[in-house]
Amino acid sequence: MMTYKWRYIDDGPGEASFNMAVDEAIAQHVLAGTVPPTLRFYGWKGHCISLGRFQKRSDIDIEYCKRMMINIVRRPTGGRAILHGEELTYSFCSGISGSDHFRDLSGSYTALSMVFDGAFKRLDIETRVRDKREKGKVLSKASNCFDAVSVGEITLSGQKIIGSAQKRFRNGFLQQGCIPLSIDKDISSSVFGRHGTMPGLLSLTESLDIERLKNAIFHEISSFFSVELKHSELTESEVDLARELQEKKYSSTHWTDQR
Repeated sequence: MMTYKWRYIDDGPGEASFNMAVDEAIAQHVLAGTVPPTLRFYGWKGHCISLGRFQKRSDIDIEYCKRMMINIVRRPTGGRAILHGEELTYSFCSGISGSDHFRDLSGSYTALSMVFDGAFKRLDIETRVRDKREKGKVLSKASNCFDAVSVGEITLSGQKIIGSAQKRFRNGFLQQGCIPLSIDKDISSSVFGRHGTMPGLLSLTESLDIERLKNAIFHEISSFFSVELKHSELTESEVDLARELQEKKYSSTHWTDQR
């Protein structure tokens, strides 16, 4: 069996607008064929909110965020709002030729859910993949990503523990997601009103080492897709594009406030 080489990037905490810009810059390069499929881990500088691509700003308390100096950014992917803080955030981008699973939304989302489920089980954390679709009314009323669980999403003790969303392109996709380790319930309830009660993964497990979790995801992707993941850094071209996208798009109120 042929072993393909994919790329693995492990970044530290970044500004909200730069994080989104980097993910899009990676996607553009992956889909142009200049870099291989890429898994990226990263974090956030302080609390911030990411809105889904088509989500209304009115779903969150904008004035509260301004008073508390909580940055708001709009993701390139869909889904609902996420309060970012202490968490493991990931992005993954590939062309549709990267795997037979990647040819449509359902196949790629299901495959990556199986990867993350397998990674947790490597750590003896007995997660479950939701096999029933959430009712439409529940999903439509939820402003917080973690207030509704849909088919293919991962739960632990009945709680959704990963929030993920995709953007599809003609020749590939970008998926972004986060695994909250702890949630500031005061901030969450202020941002989302009565929503936002997901407790965070650390409250559901006796212990969890973030490096062991990243390592488990790394090995599960390698095993599931029969690929070799090579640790790498952003190319100079990706950094340049990310800085341009940060300035012209993700820091722009035209982009963030469009809905």
